[in-house]
Amino acid sequence: MVVAAGACVVVLMIAIGVSLLNRATNMEVTPTPPMAEMVMGDGGVASVVSQLSESLAHQASGAVDGSVQRVVTYEWELTDHSVGSGERSSSLEAVRVDRLLTPDGFARVIERRGQELDEDGRLPRAALAREEAVVSDEMASGPPEGAEYPDLLLTDFAALAERIAPDCPGDARCIGEALIALHSTYVVDPLLGAALWEVLGGTEGVVLLGETLDRLGRPAVALQVPGHDAEHVTVIFADLERGAFLGSESILVTSRPGDGLVAPAVVSFSALAYAVLESDLAP
Repeated sequence: MVVAAGACVVVLMIAIGVSLLNRATNMEVTPTPPMAEMVMGDGGVASVVSQLSESLAHQASGAVDGSVQRVVTYEWELTDHSVGSGERSSSLEAVRVDRLLTPDGFARVIERRGQELDEDGRLPRAALAREEAVVSDEMASGPPEGAEYPDLLLTDFAALAERIAPDCPGDARCIGEALIALHSTYVVDPLLGAALWEVLGGTEGVVLLGETLDRLGRPAVALQVPGHDAEHVTVIFADLERGAFLGSESILVTSRPGDGLVAPAVVSFSALAYAVLESDLAP
């Protein structure tokens, strides 16, 4: 991918800023995944969201050959152990998480051993092909909305914003969080996915960042919404051709020298590998 000159300048400025801050404070920088480099394309939020929605709306729902929803993600999060200690590791590993949800609302969450990110902050294809050892396998209650929640949302798109974010239906942060949560928990029907993009696009505060590669190396368009507080923003990634949700990241936008963090810094990400219906809870 060719990176725009402006993106290169931003990356260079971040590197210089980190170096100067290190010299001034003798600070040990906490390792975080590299920021994604963006290439600006044509159009704005409205046209991009419209393309995402149209791409999904023309897709037929897949043949149903199972009732157990499996959502597979690769995730990384900055932990308390990673900051403020002399034991920071230079390696960054993303764990694979399989979330399985039965029709009666029970969930099985399987976490596999982490795989190291490459120098660009992505998982190499070889790593994706490996199946690492299971480190955690737990049964728990599923989401309070129940396993049928996405099907219920399909019945009334006119009130979709109010249904997914009843406390703040006009807030880009709330809509963004709801969209991420749905795709991270359920197998989302294409028609519902299309409607979710339309709702997000109709909300004030959404910013188009440009085109990039996501953490799994897939071409993606990036949209930004406000984060959970003033120090963070959330970036949502989507496949512009297929309209598919690809994942999200939380970005720190205010430096925290005491924690070795220089803004902007990725503090967590979740990349959606796939979501399918299966016949049972097998790992």
